[in-house]
Amino acid sequence: MRKLLLAICCFNVLIGYNQNTIGLPEIINYPKQSYNAGTQNWKIAQDKKGIMYAANDEGLLSFDGSFWK
Repeated sequence: MRKLLLAICCFNVLIGYNQNTIGLPEIINYPKQSYNAGTQNWKIAQDKKGIMYAANDEGLLSFDGSFWK
């Protein structure tokens, strides 16, 4: 009986894990080493072409979805 209850609980956790991410945006954390600038960003904006800009401790960063400049 305990094994059956444990199996049901594990199954519910696995099924629920995948369903909780529906509709949520994908979040990617970039380490400081990937964009070679300061650790703190002050403001972020996006232009009409989709390029992201970040005001950083060490200057202005731009990200086109693949590369940091």
